[in-house]
Amino acid sequence: MRLIRELCAERKLAAIINIHDVALARQFADRIVGLRAGEIVFDGAPGELTAENLTTIYGEEDWDTQAAEEESPAAIPSRSSAEATPLTPRLTSSLAPNLAKGGAR
Repeated sequence: MRLIRELCAERKLAAIINIHDVALARQFADRIVGLRAGEIVFDGAPGELTAENLTTIYGEEDWDTQAAEEESPAAIPSRSSAEATPLTPRLTSSLAPNLAKGGAR
């Protein structure tokens, strides 16, 4: 997800990602769109996504407990963006084709 954000920033692109990992979406997305039965039921910033919204999207779960678990140290990436390998044009050009094919394998 960090790589996708960096590529989009570097190339001034947008990315649309279908993801059901709420913690990951909150961490990396600028905007979240939630669907239920093909209808948009939430469209906003990650900070606006509430337990009530998540219940509407996914159904009954204890979202307050999950939100607390998401804020635990286990959910924090092990490296900051500053420590991550910077994307150079050469690295970016070698990764982009693999990402387009479904990932760097």
